Amino acid sequence: MTNSKTRLPGGHDHPSAQAVDAWFAEGRIAEMNASLNHTTTSIARVKLLINGEWTDSQSSEWQDIVNPATQEILAQVPFATASEVDAAVAAAHAAYLTWRETPIGVRMRIMLKLQALIREHSKRIAAVLSAEQGKTLADAEGDIFRGLEVVEHACSIGTLQMGEFAENVASGVDTYTLRQPIGVCAGITPFNFPAM
Repeated sequence: MTNSKTRLPGGHDHPSAQAVDAWFAEGRIAEMNASLNHTTTSIARVKLLINGEWTDSQSSEWQDIVNPATQEILAQVPFATASEVDAAVAAAHAAYLTWRETPIGVRMRIMLKLQALIREHSKRIAAVLSAEQGKTLADAEGDIFRGLEVVEHACSIGTLQMGEFAENVASGVDTYTLRQPIGVCAGITPFNFPAM
C-alpha cells in the first residue's frame, strides 16, 4: 500500500475502519495463500511477512515442515537472516509509533476483523495445523478456538490498561499512573498450540 493513510498500522495517520477493510480486501488472504501454495513438484518455501509485504527470504538455511503422520515434507520455512530480522523490527517500530496513538475503538475493529477472518478460514487453518502437528482434526479445531479466545481478549485489553488515580495521598498530593506501550517485543509461538 502506498498511501500512508491506509497503511496498517504503520503509516503516519490512524487507520480508519475503511483502511482496515481496504487492507484486507487488497488480496492479503490471497497473498498469504500464494505464499504457501505451489504448482510444481518442488517443495513450497514460505515467505516472510515484513512491513505488510510477503518477501522471499535471502536465507541459506531452511527448515523442513514434515507431516509426522506421513513423513511428507509439506513446506520449508527460512531461518531469517539478521538483516531480515532487523527489517521486521524496524517495520514493527514504525507501526508502534502510530499504533500507540490509535484509538481503542479502531484497534478493536482491527482485532474483530482478524477474528472474523480466522472464523472464515478455520477449516483450512485446522487442516494445515493437523498436517503440520500430527494432531487430530478435532484437536486442531480446538487449538483455533483457543486462538480465537486470545483475539477476543485482545479486543478488550484497552479497558484493562486503564491507569490508576489516588487522591490526596499526602497533604495536597494526588498520584496517578499511566499504562503505555513500551515498544516492539518478540513473541514465541508454542509449538504444540501454534494458533493460540
